[in-house]
Amino acid sequence: MTIARMRAVVVAAVLAGAGVCAIVLASDHQEAKAAFAIFGPAVGWGFIGTGLYAWRREPDNRTGMLMVLLGFAWLFSSLEASDVPLVYTLAITLGGLWGSLFLHLGISFPSGRVTTSLDRWLVRAGYVIFPLAFAPGLLFSGPEELDCPRCPENLLLIRPDEDLARLGMALGGLLFGSLFVVVVVRTVRVWRAAGPLERLQLTPVYVSALLTFLLVTIARSGAGDAAWWAAFISAWLTPFAFLGGLLRRRISVLVEELHASRARLVEAGDAERRKLERDLHDGAQARLVALALLLRSARRRAEGQPELEALLAQAQEELQTSL
Repeated sequence: MTIARMRAVVVAAVLAGAGVCAIVLASDHQEAKAAFAIFGPAVGWGFIGTGLYAWRREPDNRTGMLMVLLGFAWLFSSLEASDVPLVYTLAITLGGLWGSLFLHLGISFPSGRVTTSLDRWLVRAGYVIFPLAFAPGLLFSGPEELDCPRCPENLLLIRPDEDLARLGMALGGLLFGSLFVVVVVRTVRVWRAAGPLERLQLTPVYVSALLTFLLVTIARSGAGDAAWWAAFISAWLTPFAFLGGLLRRRISVLVEELHASRARLVEAGDAERRKLERDLHDGAQARLVALALLLRSARRRAEGQPELEALLAQAQEELQTSL
């Protein structure tokens, strides 16, 4: 990513966050305004900032890009606080897109790429379920059915029907729960199959991601302001867990490269040592053979001199033993 594009993203993020804060504070129906006004922009900025850093350091890794998109999707979801019917309707319908990107980010971590067939199906399911699972229920949900009397008009509303609204919301909750269970099972299997260094990368990411998803779900169920504070704090810390995982991955790659370099140096040293030993052995052996031939010639010339002949014979036997 170029510096100019990065600056453009930063400016867009600042403006979007400031807009979200203003909308929340001016909202007539938003509960826990302080939590949403502080952490609504803060969580989005956290993902965008860490994502830009990761994207800049590793342009070929899609993790940074997904984190930036997730940050903007989070800011978009905060538009549920708007009192404008169109903006409010878009936010309650498509605001769950941040969950789709969150799932995509978690499954593809740390490379940012989805590699298996199961993972591809889970990511596709996430892009359908998170933004659209509750859409059928919204067709029959007015302010009363949504338990928000002061909320603006839901433009998707066909007619208010409490029973159909509950059925649609229950269907959405079932889809959410089913996807969550499958993702947890998949996550446990991946973690158990990973090596020690990979687990150091995956553990904080998986724990923070699952905890954030769980806390946001509890907060959305109407658990009160305290649940939203906990959910927002967990969500704000999550991008730093992803960034820490990426840094651990980088360190593990450097360690592996160091081990490989050391192994190459040791192998090269062993090869040179063996070559030197072979050269020394071959050179000394050639000289010993030449000396043996010289002693044999000396014995022939020493015939008739018993003492000298015996001494040369003994020397030749010792030399033959050495060979």
